[in-house]
Amino acid sequence: MLAEVLEFLRPAPGAKFVDCTVGGAGHSEAIIEGISPGGALVAVDQDPENLERAKRRLGSYKERVSYVQSNFRHLGDKLRDLEFNHIQGVLFDLGISSFQIESAERGFSFRLEGPLDMRMDPGTGSSARDLVHDLSRRDLEALIREFGEERFAGRIARAIDEARQNQRIDTTTELAEIIFRAVP
Repeated sequence: MLAEVLEFLRPAPGAKFVDCTVGGAGHSEAIIEGISPGGALVAVDQDPENLERAKRRLGSYKERVSYVQSNFRHLGDKLRDLEFNHIQGVLFDLGISSFQIESAERGFSFRLEGPLDMRMDPGTGSSARDLVHDLSRRDLEALIREFGEERFAGRIARAIDEARQNQRIDTTTELAEIIFRAVP
């Protein structure tokens, strides 16, 4: 979708852009090339690994790129802190990145055995393992229904509740197996 993104954003020399979910920096690299010479880019990602990946990829543009580790919900404050205003374009490429899915230790994939984590920023908030063990059955059902948009949320929450009474659920594949058995 790179061509479509560039067609829509139309980066021009000297422009200022923000990539709110920089990920692997593919879009950012194309944008910074389009805003050269003289343009500037703020690269935002809450995942510290993605931000490091972006820094490596965009290293040759370092004087024109600012990096911010944050959730994009704090974008206004972060841009004010950088005194980055009069922006011509903002990109939100929402969702999980392939890097996160392919990394078993991040705990996003049910296909790969890994710790049950699922945090975009592993240094903040509760892990999926914490939620699986700490939430009440009712709260677990609400979480699965609301954020997973899962019609079998009640069955899944019940199965998790029953399983966690007998054993800890610590890995992605353990949770996936419980869910697989619960869903018809």
